[in-house]
Amino acid sequence: MKILVLSDIHGNKKRFKSLLETPHIASCDVKVSLGDQEINNKLLNQYDINAVKGNAPFDSGEGHTKILDVAGWRLMIAHGHKMRVERDYKTIHYRMEEEHVDIAMHGHTHRMAYSENDGKVIINPGAVNQSRDLNPESYMILELNDKTAVFRWFDVYDHEELARRVFQK
Repeated sequence: MKILVLSDIHGNKKRFKSLLETPHIASCDVKVSLGDQEINNKLLNQYDINAVKGNAPFDSGEGHTKILDVAGWRLMIAHGHKMRVERDYKTIHYRMEEEHVDIAMHGHTHRMAYSENDGKVIINPGAVNQSRDLNPESYMILELNDKTAVFRWFDVYDHEELARRVFQK
């Protein structure tokens, strides 16, 4: 099962459409966006994007957090601002425990991130628009099977792989 993970598009419709028409992205089984899309719901629905709201005014998406059950894994998608991910992961980790989540995905900080703690993973795909660290603008493809999750970050511009992590259940 391949999952496309986007965050922090901030209204860049041209980049958004270009990304979604890239062959290795178009073949993803599930597509999620972690908030601050600033793109209307009609466009998100056109590309079958499961989106949550971020902290941008008038952001599209449904709610601030969603739980998804995919390929035997329990996933949480959130923008992260309500859980103060820019400070630490205490709140998001607590929510993961409450909801029995294996992998939490958040945006908000505009920085690629991977954290593994107590058999749980928290990731940030980086930002499609306006990266805030030394990494370029990025997105993630998450591949899930029964016991393995492979996280791959890609450069928005040339689609070269930037980083890879593997997690065993």
